[in-house]
Amino acid sequence: ERIVIRCNLADDRIEVEVQDVGAGFDPGQTAAAPEAQHPDRLAWEHGLGIPLMRVLADEAEIASDDTGTAVRLVAYTPAEQRRRADG
Repeated sequence: ERIVIRCNLADDRIEVEVQDVGAGFDPGQTAAAPEAQHPDRLAWEHGLGIPLMRVLADEAEIASDDTGTAVRLVAYTPAEQRRRADG
């Protein structure tokens, strides 16, 4: 199976793209993990990869079909985060 990883480092962000080949999935059907303090978290039977990506990245995009999956994550520098917050 082939996996492609691309990284782009810019002045205001880092972008990471990961693509694989194979049976995909419906990213819209992934369940949101309970909050860390919630009692249901102890019984959580799913992975935390996608929920963590969505929480930790400034932008997270997942495209998937029957030929493979592509994930794009963007993390902005602190200066860019402040600029975006200020509008």
